[in-house]
Amino acid sequence: LSDSGFEKGDQGHISETFAEIHLSVINISEKMKMELKRFNYVTPTNYLELVKGYLQLLKEKRLELGSQKSKLSNGLKKLEDSREQVENMRG
Repeated sequence: LSDSGFEKGDQGHISETFAEIHLSVINISEKMKMELKRFNYVTPTNYLELVKGYLQLLKEKRLELGSQKSKLSNGLKKLEDSREQVENMRG
């Protein structure tokens, strides 16, 4: 998470959340094994996949938001230009 752009405190909270999610999956898997006699293996690789998936989604959403921000900024600039043109036409 050090490359995510979050501050250290936020990184810690996110890491804690991932660990909690991973542990809850382990607990539910144990419960499923006891009640349903079905095995669901939870490995450290699953944890790493969770982190990778989160970072990929974060990257995609940041790009998406950057694009939306750019469109909004361009739209506001065009509105301001139009307002100035209308003011000039009025005299």
